[in-house]
Amino acid sequence: MVKKDEKFTKGIAFVREKINPDFAIGQLLTFLLIGENEGILTQDIIKELKQPAGTISRNLKHLGQYLVRGGDHSLLGYGLVTTRPDMLERRCSTCHLTDKGRQLFNQLIELTNNGR
Repeated sequence: MVKKDEKFTKGIAFVREKINPDFAIGQLLTFLLIGENEGILTQDIIKELKQPAGTISRNLKHLGQYLVRGGDHSLLGYGLVTTRPDMLERRCSTCHLTDKGRQLFNQLIELTNNGR
């Protein structure tokens, strides 16, 4: 049986190989939480991970389509997550995996469940 921390270590190594060698652990935790709770509110991510709003916002920018949108230059994010305004509470956003994000999430689940 593979321990939980060994699964997480395999997961971060896999994501760093597939997406970016500098993929942060906080970004992975945010990504996994969204994958397990499709449509989760940003405020719920902040509460669950016990991180400041600025940290979660930064993680979502990295996980999203754009880090910075600007005239002649835009910095691209990983394209794994999208955020949308919540229909009931306009000041809140819901978080969802993109197709690319869902594919990566499923690969991570398969990797950690099979213990490879």
